[in-house]
Amino acid sequence: SVFSQEISGRDIILILGGLFLIAKSTLEIHHDIDNAGEKSDEEVLKEGAKRGFFSILIQIAVLDIV
Repeated sequence: SVFSQEISGRDIILILGGLFLIAKSTLEIHHDIDNAGEKSDEEVLKEGAKRGFFSILIQIAVLDIV
């Protein structure tokens, strides 16, 4: 228990999932800012679409497990 509140396994999984999403989005923003101007807009869009699609599939799979 933390602060006299019981914490279940589900709570821990949700907290870890939230921290993962925050870290992932922060890293993606830093990556996009660092690579700004190095690639053409078309390359960036194609790369983002691929990454976004697979990211969404993985996140849906993880949410279905939970």
